[in-house]
Amino acid sequence: MRRLLVLLLIISICMSLVACGSGNTAPQTAPEDATSDTAATGTNSSAEVEEKELTLEDWFAENPDVQANYSSGGTEASADGNDLLLKYDSSTDGVTKETAKSDVLKQSIVESLTAGEGTFVSIVKELEKQSGIPDITLTVLYTCEDEPVVSVMFTRDGISERPEETKEV
Repeated sequence: MRRLLVLLLIISICMSLVACGSGNTAPQTAPEDATSDTAATGTNSSAEVEEKELTLEDWFAENPDVQANYSSGGTEASADGNDLLLKYDSSTDGVTKETAKSDVLKQSIVESLTAGEGTFVSIVKELEKQSGIPDITLTVLYTCEDEPVVSVMFTRDGISERPEETKEV
């Protein structure tokens, strides 16, 4: 039991260290479509393309070094729209599916993530500031051998979705 708690503490510290990394990349904004023809002639063309709103996923694609800051120590970072997903597979630390699915371990993970709420909120706020993109969410997903165990979502205001056992991702 003590070994398991030490393992969770180490995982929590690693997540905190990964979360503290931030790039010094200047904020990027969505490219504006040139509409000089419309302005010059005063007519609207059906060929005009509407301006696409920049998402975190787009911004990471333009700034791969920033995304790489969040992918280390067994944590895989990816973005889907404006959601940053930090996925950690506990099997890389020798945790079995049986142990990962135990109520004791799941409760320890939830307590650790809840205690680190301020850190995750800071990550969201920093990403919003860096990228200029509002309403970013951060989802921390613990898995074991690619099977979801626990998932918690954070926004700039705190925990968005109460931690619960994850059935499917």
